[in-house]
Amino acid sequence: MSASIKQFAYYVSESFYEFKNNLKIYLIYVFSLCLVSIIQNGFDLIFTKNEMMLRIASKILFSVIPILIFSKILYVIKIRRSGLGEYGEVLWKFMLYNFYYFFLVAASASLYFILVIILSAFIGMQLSFFASAFMLAPMIYVMIFFSLSPFIAVFDDESSNEVFARSKKISNRNISLVIINHLSSLLVPIIFSSLILIENPVLKLSVAILSSVPESIFSILMILTTARVYQHLIDRE
Repeated sequence: MSASIKQFAYYVSESFYEFKNNLKIYLIYVFSLCLVSIIQNGFDLIFTKNEMMLRIASKILFSVIPILIFSKILYVIKIRRSGLGEYGEVLWKFMLYNFYYFFLVAASASLYFILVIILSAFIGMQLSFFASAFMLAPMIYVMIFFSLSPFIAVFDDESSNEVFARSKKISNRNISLVIINHLSSLLVPIIFSSLILIENPVLKLSVAILSSVPESIFSILMILTTARVYQHLIDRE
């Protein structure tokens, strides 16, 4: 595990140097991500709790823009490595397999909560959480072994029925590194989702504006780092 932590830290530092050396380009991406984050949080303040569908629609709409930016970064990486690639194809595959991955995680999580609800009717809520803990295994499995599927779809040009099998295969080469990388990637939505706990509108928007810069930089660094983790696992073949 310690070796994987050091390896991950090395890839993060390499990603930071790439970010630093191409600062003019990445600052455009950072500015775009910041703008999207601020506008999205602004809409959350405008729409009331009774307008939940409008909130959800705005989140879906604005979630497309980060994917456009991340796909552009991956497109440049692919061109550097192979000299071949089309941005439209990279965008489509990255978006599609992120959706597949999200759907699989959401489906496995839903199974767990459905089981908790069913068991709670018979043995109580607290005991049902413990009794159904084994149902977390499918979600954990998906989150670990399929987390690289969007990157495999972009870089490997695998057919649709081989991407997830390929993701599992290469993740097995260094599971601890994959786990560390994925948990680090989850820090972004987990930390910054805490904004919803702030009730004061002015304070909430102020925090959103201040946090948008580190959130955007960290998101870009994790895309660059995950691409490096993927390449490392591929090179071990």
